[in-house]
Amino acid sequence: MIKRAIITGIVAISMCGAVLAKAQPEAKPVEVPILAKTFDLDYPGGTIKSLLAAMEKAIGAKPNIIVDNPETLELACPPAVLRDVSAWSVVLALPAWADFRDNPIIVGPAHPLMKKTDPDTILIIRYRQKVEPLRINAVNIEKHLKKHTIQDINSALTAALRAAGVDPKTVTLEFHAETKVLIVQTPSEEARDTVWQVLSQLEN
Repeated sequence: MIKRAIITGIVAISMCGAVLAKAQPEAKPVEVPILAKTFDLDYPGGTIKSLLAAMEKAIGAKPNIIVDNPETLELACPPAVLRDVSAWSVVLALPAWADFRDNPIIVGPAHPLMKKTDPDTILIIRYRQKVEPLRINAVNIEKHLKKHTIQDINSALTAALRAAGVDPKTVTLEFHAETKVLIVQTPSEEARDTVWQVLSQLEN
């Protein structure tokens, strides 16, 4: 009788344990964000476009990276041996890793509320084109006007700028009639030198 009671108790405990085991939900594997998945990559060099494609292939999925315009995709990237890295860490290191001194890029969250250090964030690569400072000069052209009209001078400058490969639209010419001063605003030294060469020739 005692043995039977013990056996019954064991069976009851076993059944209770089975019920508890079934009641507990199965632990789901932690899903790693695509940007945080690590990989190895022997990158031969190329462009930002080829780097992103190589990382996507190494990860096996497309990371959350946005590029602001096609010009950014064509910026050059040096070769690199990448070991146990993530797309997140590679892209954040890109401005310092690649030589973008002439055409620097900015990497950051696609939205101000996103954290730059969060692998779940959608990253955006922005292209900050180097802008040459405008050069402004003024020259008195009273001597020039004794032989040429201001329209002829402007026409000669426009033709010379085109011949030098400079878009005339990037150069601003303002003539102040009262003082006979020509104000010249140029985007580069090449454009400025072209203007001075023409004015020098017209003065003779």
